[in-house]
Amino acid sequence: MCRFRRAIALCLLLGGVLAGLAAQPVVRLSLASDSLRVGEPFEARLEIQHAPDVVVVFPSRRTRLAPFELVDARAEPTVTQAGRSRDVLTLALRTFEVADKQVLRLPYAYLSGRDTVWQTIASDTLAMVRLAPVPPGEEVGYRHSEDLMHWTLPRDYSWLVLLLAIALFVLGGVVFFLRRPLRRYLYLSRLSREWKATYRELTEIGALGQQEALFAQLNGLWRRYLDPDERLGLASMTTTELQQGVMALTHLSTHQQATLLEAATKADRVLYARLDLPPGEVAPLLRNLAEVLRATYEARRRQLLTSR
Repeated sequence: MCRFRRAIALCLLLGGVLAGLAAQPVVRLSLASDSLRVGEPFEARLEIQHAPDVVVVFPSRRTRLAPFELVDARAEPTVTQAGRSRDVLTLALRTFEVADKQVLRLPYAYLSGRDTVWQTIASDTLAMVRLAPVPPGEEVGYRHSEDLMHWTLPRDYSWLVLLLAIALFVLGGVVFFLRRPLRRYLYLSRLSREWKATYRELTEIGALGQQEALFAQLNGLWRRYLDPDERLGLASMTTTELQQGVMALTHLSTHQQATLLEAATKADRVLYARLDLPPGEVAPLLRNLAEVLRATYEARRRQLLTSR
């Protein structure tokens, strides 16, 4: 009776072991060739047989298979027959490592219930086929070559960019240190242009034959030039107000200030009293006004040169 019980227990144990073995996936790795050539793709076939409730995970394109490179991978649909499922993955691999013998190792995983099992299957040793035979007595490896390789590289313009950056930096420094002299030079140029334009206009006014038109333009010309920003309000002053206004023009002498009052008085006589001046009085007045305007230009120029 005791032997019978032991036999039954042994049978149950063997049945459980066989059932567990039957539930374990069966993995086969087959290669299309048993030799390798540097850089030449070869085909590997990974076949996994498993229970229908087991999920198989094949290597992805990001899986590191060094020293091999994964060129392509094609997975076949799962086939289930007689209570067993089969998954097949065909891979195209290549290697650039120079070695006499290499071994391919492929990782895979299968999910059974809540468990994830990672495994690795290795191939048989793969021999490297040499494209050129190695003479007896020489070591296998790279050999020195006397042939020079000529490379045509694109032109490098980084030096030009560097020179432009240096030039801009130097130019910016020069402008920074010379900003005041440059500003003074620009102001002097503008003063010179304004004076030349005013003197040219004064000459054209002197050529007018009609005194009314002459004094109308002359009266506005010297007032604008002496008070360009209208701080003193010379343009709107009457002759009586002008007697006090010209006192603010400190750069003019007493004789030059009197010339301005004379020009305003004679303009009133011609424009408002409708009385023409004797021909001999117009030319000296124009010369005196030209001296006043010239003195104003020189005073402004001296002030600009002495300023910091």
